[in-house]
Amino acid sequence: MPISDLRSLAAISILALSGCAYSGVTGDGEAAQAGGNAPAQEKPLAPSPNSPFIGDYNGGGFETAMGMRIAADGTFQWGLSVGALDMRAKGTWEQRGETITLTSDPKPVAPLFRWSGLETAPSGPMVKVVWASNGEPFQYARVTVTCADGSRIQSQVRYEGWSPAPGECADPISLRLEEDIYQIFSQDYVLADLGWKPGSTMRFEFERNDLGVADFTGMVGMLDGNVLKFVGGSLLGQTPQPGEMTLELRKVMPRIDE
Repeated sequence: MPISDLRSLAAISILALSGCAYSGVTGDGEAAQAGGNAPAQEKPLAPSPNSPFIGDYNGGGFETAMGMRIAADGTFQWGLSVGALDMRAKGTWEQRGETITLTSDPKPVAPLFRWSGLETAPSGPMVKVVWASNGEPFQYARVTVTCADGSRIQSQVRYEGWSPAPGECADPISLRLEEDIYQIFSQDYVLADLGWKPGSTMRFEFERNDLGVADFTGMVGMLDGNVLKFVGGSLLGQTPQPGEMTLELRKVMPRIDE
């Protein structure tokens, strides 16, 4: 379900897309519970319309919308919208005793920055970032450059590319690119290894792949009253530490018309 549909769902059934409360999984993927041991692993149960997990959930908060649907056919859908950030996930779930485990389907491919080569441009920028799909300038990258004296400079890479100001970082030695909203980071590039010299432009490509799609594979959920708490999975490319909660949502109770 696209994010627009999830927003419509929020308006209709009080599903609203929230910030995430963090609290994870143990190394082997078993659910970790505060003050207790992980539940014993049980054989998965076939989806049942009587499962207490089935329903719509709201994780919304101030200026944030988040919603999830756990469906009786064994599928789930999730969406998040806060500021400029839109995320979504979908896949299947299976119940093991008093927990459910999610699997993203299809498994998303993470977006990335990719080295593209050098361009001879005596008056051009030091760094240029373009979309891999069409070669058009990518204007959402931030560059961090490490200088020989140990100092670092950071700047947004604009439409025309980026170069340090005159007299700033006379001897750059490495750089890293990042996209702030979705927390996408490149590796650290050593300029000497790239063959860069003053008068040339380093060109990088941004491959969007499944931008905005979270990988919930291995996420484990437990019901605490009408609150569904998840550990594990991956949000914004970051895998939580053992014991970290990934998501917490409240079940939307069916409306009883008078």
